[in-house]
Amino acid sequence: MVAGASLQIDNIRVVSNRPPTPVDTTGAVTFESEEVLLPGSSIVIDIDDLTSLQTQVAADPGAVLPPVLTLSGADAASVRFNAAGDLVLDGPLRFVDKDEFVFDVEYLATTGVTHTETVTLNLTQSLRARATLDVDEAQNINIPTTLLPDFIAFANNDLNRGNFRFANSGTAISLDGNFQIDGTGQITSRNVVEFDNTPIINLDVEYAASDGRIFEQEIVLNVADTLTSTATLSAEQSNNVRIGLSTLSSSESFGNKYQALGWNVSYDIVPSGLDDSALFNINSVSGNIDSIVPLLISNKANYSFDVRTSVTDGVQTIEHIETVNLSLTESLQASSSIITQEADVISINNTEF
Repeated sequence: MVAGASLQIDNIRVVSNRPPTPVDTTGAVTFESEEVLLPGSSIVIDIDDLTSLQTQVAADPGAVLPPVLTLSGADAASVRFNAAGDLVLDGPLRFVDKDEFVFDVEYLATTGVTHTETVTLNLTQSLRARATLDVDEAQNINIPTTLLPDFIAFANNDLNRGNFRFANSGTAISLDGNFQIDGTGQITSRNVVEFDNTPIINLDVEYAASDGRIFEQEIVLNVADTLTSTATLSAEQSNNVRIGLSTLSSSESFGNKYQALGWNVSYDIVPSGLDDSALFNINSVSGNIDSIVPLLISNKANYSFDVRTSVTDGVQTIEHIETVNLSLTESLQASSSIITQEADVISINNTEF
């Protein structure tokens, strides 16, 4: 071939006229969110924040809106789409249980390209929690640490090198002096807790960690009426002993409380292991009790029976049982009937009474 000459090939033929093979794309994005502790709570990730995914959707000439996306990967079962197309992880999600979620969001374009966006969600530990607890009125109330899991877990992670305290006092004893907290987070009452005085109690306690962080725990105690009580009474021996409802303060208070709410209230004496119920009768409306036989010390000095106060709103019925312990005392007065004939002087000997 002469230098500088050109070569022309005429026998070229087309072997394939297919477009190039689509090349799948990937992306990655990381989010951080505080743990959510309550049932019904959730963490929502805006789908628009997956920027490389949105870029691929925008570049797809045949894209439909909203785009069709699918979930895969290790934690895909913990994720769903809401009506707006955003990503939702339903609570409770606790840092101490799992601090990272990783999953993929995939988009298949009309060009055949699959874009896979790997999403990582890192949880951070919340420094606050709330607990609502139901307790019965009592001389002493203990709040088990097992009912405050996040509060105690935070202290345990700090190896308990910090200290527990009440937020309103800054000490281990609440400002009103009614509760105390020890070095393990155990909260106890220092005085009697009664429904009639404090049906709802709000406590705010803290754990001050060794690194300066403070975990705040709010506690709401719903105090319930105790459905049993005991009345210890005394009465003079008599042919008829009456016990007024007012002397059974727990039964009266229980009935009055629900009567004020429009509930129906009734009283009766219930047979039980106490064997004196047959000796008394109770007015079902007034709650007043009368003995139906003479109660004399010479026969028996002490009597016991159960009084039931029943309240109903037509749907549910609640019962309060009060055990009555009755002790007889000697009568300090008596009467005698003496038959005598009329006379200028009547003499009554002490043997007549």
